Amino acid sequence: MRSMLYLLACHAAEEPVPAESSALTEPKPELSFRFAVLADPHVYSAEGEHRDRLRASVDWLNSQQDTIPLVILVGDIAWGDGLPAARAELDRLQVPWVPINGDNEVQLGSEEAYAATFADHYVRLAQELPDWQMGPVEVQNPEEGVLSWFHNVAFRFEGLRFLGLDWASRKIDPLLGETGMLHDFPGGTYPWFEEQLSATEGDDPESVVLFSHIPMHPSPGGFDVEKNAKIQALIKPYGDRVWADLAGHYHVTADEPVEGGYHLYVTDAVWDDSLDIRLVDASFDGWKWSFVTEITTLPFP
Repeated sequence: MRSMLYLLACHAAEEPVPAESSALTEPKPELSFRFAVLADPHVYSAEGEHRDRLRASVDWLNSQQDTIPLVILVGDIAWGDGLPAARAELDRLQVPWVPINGDNEVQLGSEEAYAATFADHYVRLAQELPDWQMGPVEVQNPEEGVLSWFHNVAFRFEGLRFLGLDWASRKIDPLLGETGMLHDFPGGTYPWFEEQLSATEGDDPESVVLFSHIPMHPSPGGFDVEKNAKIQALIKPYGDRVWADLAGHYHVTADEPVEGGYHLYVTDAVWDDSLDIRLVDASFDGWKWSFVTEITTLPFP
């Protein structure tokens, strides 16, 4: 009995563990870096408001270069006489900037001209960004019976894997030209994307960031039901690694969860109404990544 009382007394003397103490051992995310997303500058002439809006965006980003070390451009950047003008403005950026084309570079301009305008910049990015890769650029397109110039890119930045995807239609058409196409043929976007996703084995949770001009979800301006189902089925096994698709095209700000396990964030166009830039804070807790995204509206004019 005496030994039993002793054990009970010892147990009663132990300090209760506060319920909140378990939270003290949980890792806390620390901000790793911030990056910016620009959508749809639509620079189509050497001078004019569209170029002025892009110039204002570049000026502001340069003023923030100490806190924003990376800029992503999600298509419909420029075409025609606007290509050299847009390139001149973007070359003023003081941090790495990664462009992909949109549908307007194809439908209203020349995808070959876009490829030529930015070719040396992609070469420079290969020197600036770790693990830089590009899919085949000049590709025979069996669906349209023409040469196509694709811009699918992959790189790492501060531990995150970025995949830029060119889903823009190569069918010159006022309706079908606005929708996403898989380009599921040798050298096309879909097989390259499949290969890149398979390479994420062992990556940290939520550490893959997709960006595309065409939003990766089902809608009249995104993908039709059949193509969307194929994309979602491809991404779903990697859903714990893929955080989001950052897109443009719609000229609005929107976000929604997507069936494949990631989130879609659409950024409003630079060229019309308010001049918006999406900022993304990327944080890491030692195990997984987390993100906070917000829209910054710049004064213009």
